[in-house]
Amino acid sequence: LFTFSPLYAQTEEALRKTINSLESSIEKEEKELAKLKKGKDTKQKLVNSLARQIEKRNALIAARDKQIKRLNSDISKAQKRVGELSLDLDSLEQSCGRMVREAYRNYRNTNTLSYIFSASSFLEMANRIVALRSATIYRKGQINQIVATREDIKQEQQSLSRKREEVAIAKKKLDSQRAKMREERDLAKATIRQMSQKERKVQASMAEHEKRLNSAIAELRK
Repeated sequence: LFTFSPLYAQTEEALRKTINSLESSIEKEEKELAKLKKGKDTKQKLVNSLARQIEKRNALIAARDKQIKRLNSDISKAQKRVGELSLDLDSLEQSCGRMVREAYRNYRNTNTLSYIFSASSFLEMANRIVALRSATIYRKGQINQIVATREDIKQEQQSLSRKREEVAIAKKKLDSQRAKMREERDLAKATIRQMSQKERKVQASMAEHEKRLNSAIAELRK
């Protein structure tokens, strides 16, 4: 019981490992259940196996639910990030567009060499050259930033798409586990009804013993 539950705060990688471990354990228990259903073992063994399986599925369902919540949180963050980047890109493109139009207009209306050599002093000439170069470098920087922002948006959108696919797969698996757990609960109830009075007493005794054991473990955890 306490091997799989409760699920404490875990990193995404630790949560994946927990899910993989639970799925592996459930798969092994399913094979054991298949043997018990076909064999001539007591109904008590079948009920015990079903109880273990139900407990594992409960833990797996909780882990999957936690995983889906985390993925949905990641999706919300990615959507917000894409929105922010899109606004940044729009602002950069408008700013760069104005600079390019202004530079082209100045180029047509003013000869660059005439602008430089019309300076009243050598210092002013040097300052004009530096200003022209700085404007060119700044425009290039803006263009590079636009390219980088577009790439960031593309990567965020790809990440968003992957997260949505993961959520869809996780939800499908979650629904499958819930359906199987309902089947196992129904089978456990039906098997208990078919058990002899002696078997029921043993089962009840084991259940009471397990309840006391779990209570003792819970006290130790406090």
